[in-house]
Amino acid sequence: MRNSTATLVVGTTADYIDWIENRSRSRAIFLTAIHERHKAAERFAPPQRELLTDLTRSEQCIPFVQSYLRATGVSLDGIACFDDESLPLAAMLAQALALEFPSVKSILRSLDKQAAKEAWMASGVPCPKAIAVSGSLDELDTGEICFPCVLKPHSASGSERVFLCHTRAQARHAAIEIIDSAENDTAVAEEYIVGEEFSCDFVIDDGHVQILRTARKHMAATGPLGTALAYSLPSHLDEPLSEEVLGEVLRNAATSLGISRAICMVDFIVRDEEIFLIELSPRMGGDCLPHVMLEAWGVDAIGRAMEFYRGESIGPWLNESAPTVVGLRIFSQAAGKVSSVNTHEIDEDARIISHTLKESSGRVVVMPPQDYSSWLLGHVVFQPYAARDVEEQIRDFRERISISLEDLK
Repeated sequence: MRNSTATLVVGTTADYIDWIENRSRSRAIFLTAIHERHKAAERFAPPQRELLTDLTRSEQCIPFVQSYLRATGVSLDGIACFDDESLPLAAMLAQALALEFPSVKSILRSLDKQAAKEAWMASGVPCPKAIAVSGSLDELDTGEICFPCVLKPHSASGSERVFLCHTRAQARHAAIEIIDSAENDTAVAEEYIVGEEFSCDFVIDDGHVQILRTARKHMAATGPLGTALAYSLPSHLDEPLSEEVLGEVLRNAATSLGISRAICMVDFIVRDEEIFLIELSPRMGGDCLPHVMLEAWGVDAIGRAMEFYRGESIGPWLNESAPTVVGLRIFSQAAGKVSSVNTHEIDEDARIISHTLKESSGRVVVMPPQDYSSWLLGHVVFQPYAARDVEEQIRDFRERISISLEDLK
């Protein structure tokens, strides 16, 4: 690889490494956690382009990468990152290597749910009210946040340790659990907003916003608050909201966090024709969304993100006239060892585009809040009938997939 050019991918998972290697036509070097390599079933990159280390020790990662570059003569054309946990390290590496990436300060502000909302409220960006609370909940006595309210950690991915609390007793229990499992000595209490939930990927570049895709979330009736059971996309906001209105909110939100050029993922709620931002992270959205776009339309969002990280321009991922499809995430409903996943009842359904489920056999499921990853068994992509309610079709498919579990011994 001497005198070659590559993009450094920081801290991603085995499936993304496999995707980038085999689909995206991207020349990449992977800085990967040792434990991720050891547990992975996917084929990794060739050893000469795979740097394995302890990613929690950033002070060692920077000289490790610099030494590799000197030894190989590789020149980096950009830094890519696809998960929240590795974003701060990616920013530190970008600063040390003089590459473009959001700053450490802007990333830490984005990932702190309290700090982000303070920045948004100061800049007039619509979002739920939020305050930091201790285990005693004395901070709620001001009446600024009323019940029901949401309690969540300052930083965590997705719906991890997010609780809807209707009483002070529930809130106290949630706050203690959050604080005991985090480095912070406070949790975040947030105003509970009821409305339609959406996920959006967008690019901000020197003040200009390009929306890449918007998806409506179909929320799970059980499990952790905020768990998306399915996504339907492309999704468009109802009038008087428009892409221009959303774009202006997103521009102000990213700018107030100090982000000037990045691919960003944002979750938001629409209530009474008003947008409320829930969280924003300077990386593209995950879950099953990249798979849905690839399997339904052949759009390699991860590959296009790699192009952006190399400094290239980027356009919308989905055509506005693209037919609506649904990405249904399949969760186990109990703990145990998966003995079989039976999809026979949906295999011949004309709506099915693809499904990725059967390799879940043998998986050991541990339910939230002990584990937030093992209960997700795969996804189904389908094109819903226009004449039938989408929520009804989501329930129908889920009920027709049979998951058998063995007790853990």
